[in-house]
Amino acid sequence: FVDSDDYVEPDMLEALCRRAEESGADITVFGYYLEKNGESKRMAPVYEPGVNRGEDCARLSRDMIDIHTKKILPPYSWVRFLRRDFLMGLDSIPDKDIVSHAERKLDMVEAAADRVEENFRRVIAALKDSSFVMPPMHKPVKDFTFAQTGASVGMKINPFYKVSIMHNGLDIIAPAGEPVYAAADGVVSQVTRSRKGLGNVVTVDHGNGYFTRYAHLSDMEAVKGRTVRRGTRLGYVGVSGNSFAPHLHFEVLRDTVVLDPVNHFFADVSPEEYVNMLVMSVTTGQSMD
Repeated sequence: FVDSDDYVEPDMLEALCRRAEESGADITVFGYYLEKNGESKRMAPVYEPGVNRGEDCARLSRDMIDIHTKKILPPYSWVRFLRRDFLMGLDSIPDKDIVSHAERKLDMVEAAADRVEENFRRVIAALKDSSFVMPPMHKPVKDFTFAQTGASVGMKINPFYKVSIMHNGLDIIAPAGEPVYAAADGVVSQVTRSRKGLGNVVTVDHGNGYFTRYAHLSDMEAVKGRTVRRGTRLGYVGVSGNSFAPHLHFEVLRDTVVLDPVNHFFADVSPEEYVNMLVMSVTTGQSMD
């Protein structure tokens, strides 16, 4: 039961009646107004299902408003709605469309669940395989936060030549002398000392085609051919080679294909930290080497 104590314009009242008629809503609209003597109050139906049609709604609503404009009605009038199933009657979405939409959504959820289940099967099968080698999934610098994340893989502006060139690793901003650790178990495959390019570099072979490269080191403790464990100290952050400032240039490769190192940190940081690292690495437009 809904009341409106405000004056109702004839066009609004007519539109409401027509909408109720067209939608088949079970609703009756009553109008209150005064008799001509101005003393007694009377109620008359403006629209009632099965009684008044759309043209009757228009005529009755106009008549009421005409009386009002002739000052026979007081400066206020109101319309009362007797509501039985108003919302259901005026619902413009058929039940079959709602059911169809729900079925499509359910199919999408089931398909997504199947993909997740299949991924779990693949992971479990890989873990059961004795030849499976975990990819490098740990940070090479301790206490590394997203605020230390520099440019990652992609076209970046070179700090020396101020032109965009391909950047094949992740710049990890850290103070000079900060220890650098192996991101996973493996064997040191190469140790390079140089004043050019990537400077002093240690490369570790993790098996299954995975390699990690640690560049611009100030000093190196790794020895070629030596087996290392995850967390083994390889050297220290420096500015060797073409380095704009102290940082670690960290690369991850598989079968010579350059991968984005940030994607390998998700198991070593919180979800929030991982997302922030992704944003920082993508939006940083200039590399440090």
